[in-house]
Amino acid sequence: MSPTPRGAALGAAVDAAAVGPPPAADAVRVERHGFDSYVVTRAGVVIGFVEVVGRIHVASQGRSLDRAVEIAQVLDLPAAVQRLIDAA
Repeated sequence: MSPTPRGAALGAAVDAAAVGPPPAADAVRVERHGFDSYVVTRAGVVIGFVEVVGRIHVASQGRSLDRAVEIAQVLDLPAAVQRLIDAA
């Protein structure tokens, strides 16, 4: 009877658990784009930007910041992101 490489099997299971499932196709990501702005992507595609102006979060829809069109002004980041999701 040959020895079972339990360590190798255990290592593979740990590696698979660390990676986890792939992100959903419609996953939304919010990443800092500058000192006072964020880029919002959905399934890897830019859907818009959120710029922070004082206490106001300005949501702009578009794939590049210089051509994005303002669609909402709200008081927090989650609400601005939701407006972009709804408009996409």
